[in-house]
Amino acid sequence: MRWMLGVATAIVATLSLTTPVMAGGWATTLVDPLPDRFEAGHAYTVGFWILQHGSHVSQITLSNPGLRLVDGKGQTLIFKGVPLPEGGHYATAIVLPHDGDWELFGMQAPFADYRVGVLGIPGRVVVGPTPHPLDFPPDPSWSTVKPPSVAGEVVPPLKAVPANQGLKPSGSSPPIPWAPLGIGVLFGLASAILGSAAGRTALGRHVIGRLRTQRLLRAPVNARQR
Repeated sequence: MRWMLGVATAIVATLSLTTPVMAGGWATTLVDPLPDRFEAGHAYTVGFWILQHGSHVSQITLSNPGLRLVDGKGQTLIFKGVPLPEGGHYATAIVLPHDGDWELFGMQAPFADYRVGVLGIPGRVVVGPTPHPLDFPPDPSWSTVKPPSVAGEVVPPLKAVPANQGLKPSGSSPPIPWAPLGIGVLFGLASAILGSAAGRTALGRHVIGRLRTQRLLRAPVNARQR
């Protein structure tokens, strides 16, 4: 019985680790209206929302809400967010040390970092297009202060930033669902083990004996037909 308990434990552990994936675990980061111009060396307060499925407060606890900025040479700056009264709403103060383009990402673990857009110094933030949100009732804490509706613009990634650094895969090449495949393999192995164990029980030996008897009875009939 110990091996059966081990198999069950492995399956439960795999399911718990892959829950966000199986539940469609994705989120978006939406920024509040921003200044028309940012300059190096100046502090700016940025409000942002982290919404699961693009529409509601995350049902999974976020471990490090914040903003991450990466310049063309790979320099990375991280600014941790502070929760605001509205659900899913945060704020942080950012200061960028030099001019140039900076990739702006929302940090929303356990969800993958979300690429918001590009901040040009001196200049403004060009926000990329957001995925279509799933329908969900508004949060009770959203009254006069609500998440913005962002249409977005086409924002090409910076050449020096790795293509997979916080970017979502394109629609033409969806990611392979490794987690469901892994769970299927585990269930297949568990079924095979349970089938093997059945042969060791009285009921299992009875079923297997009946199957063998039917095969022996059918053998002469098949021989005459040939």
